[in-house]
Order: sequence, then C-alpha cells, then structure tokens
Amino acid sequence: EMVPALLEHIQASLQEIDHEVGVGVKNPRN
Repeated sequence: EMVPALLEHIQASLQEIDHEVGVGVKNPRN
C-alpha cells in the first residue's frame, strides 16, 4: 500500500529536477 505514494513522491521529485535543469539551461546561474 506504500508503493503508490512512493511512486508519486519519485515522480514529483523527477519533475522538480527536470524543472531545475530546464531553468538552469534557459537561465544559467553561474
């Protein structure tokens, strides 16, 4: 019963990482 919550958490984390990468590519911070 924990699997769906875990998958949801992983998916949310991946979306967050993807967003960070996308923003980094469009607007380099360094």
